Amino acid sequence: MGADDIKSQLAEAMKKIVLTGVGTIFLTEESVRSYLSEMKLPKELWGGFLENAQKTKSEFLSTFAKEAAQVLARVDIAAEAKKFLEGHRIKVSVEVDFDKKSVKGSHSSEEKS
Repeated sequence: MGADDIKSQLAEAMKKIVLTGVGTIFLTEESVRSYLSEMKLPKELWGGFLENAQKTKSEFLSTFAKEAAQVLARVDIAAEAKKFLEGHRIKVSVEVDFDKKSVKGSHSSEEKS
């Protein structure tokens, strides 16, 4: 396989990975391996792709967690819950059944007849 072929395959792989977008962050390592194997890339390149995918995933999740924590820190959960409950009616439905237990060794009145 020539250098131009590898560059072409690498460019195509990068294009596909970029086009896949944020969804690749949620792929498991096995999914990434499967995806890369479908592209028929040289195995030497797999390590770099897997390492890069893991790093990107870690960075994304870390940033997401920090941003979510900052948003939640600014929200008054009790006030928001109160506002929600003031504007909504709560409906609760309950169904209760009482079934007689069957006990080993005991006979019902129907069996004694």
